Amino acid sequence: MSAFQALLQSTVFNRGVIVIDRVSATVRPDGKPAGYQLWRDLLFLHWEVPASLLQSLIPKPLIVDEFEGKAFIGLVPFVMKNVRPRWWKLGSGFNFLETNMRTYVVHQGMPGVYFFSLDANSVIAVLAANLGWSLPYYVARQSIRQNSERIAYSNARIGSKAAVQVEYSIGEHLGPSELHSL
Repeated sequence: MSAFQALLQSTVFNRGVIVIDRVSATVRPDGKPAGYQLWRDLLFLHWEVPASLLQSLIPKPLIVDEFEGKAFIGLVPFVMKNVRPRWWKLGSGFNFLETNMRTYVVHQGMPGVYFFSLDANSVIAVLAANLGWSLPYYVARQSIRQNSERIAYSNARIGSKAAVQVEYSIGEHLGPSELHSL
């Protein structure tokens, strides 16, 4: 049985409401990975948005995922390191900055992420993601400055007014998240 089949079988109904098994989705899928990448210096910014508004912005088969009756849109800037396809040798990957605008969805009982847009400062990454995975990637001018206490990140999409600048402090390590927490 594949991990996906196990996930579908583990989805249960509780008083007519679908209860989503969010733990099984963390199981590595069967088969070989398409590639490798490391994510570093992530900042997760989230804003509560009416679920009905988000639902109107995503494709029909997807359902906005809510946490305690609330829906969120997220902005996530970060550094991608050592990105490479599976068949490239170790140490030959490349690095770039990325910012994505996302919301959280459910499709056929499985939780997921819907990307409104993804910006990267690598033309190669943008072309590969657009052609290989049909993801809405855009080329952007991006920069990151950091010291031991703060990170300053900027993103300006080329050919658009879409831009963001954030500066944040690195907090204490929180440890692993608890089951059923946000």
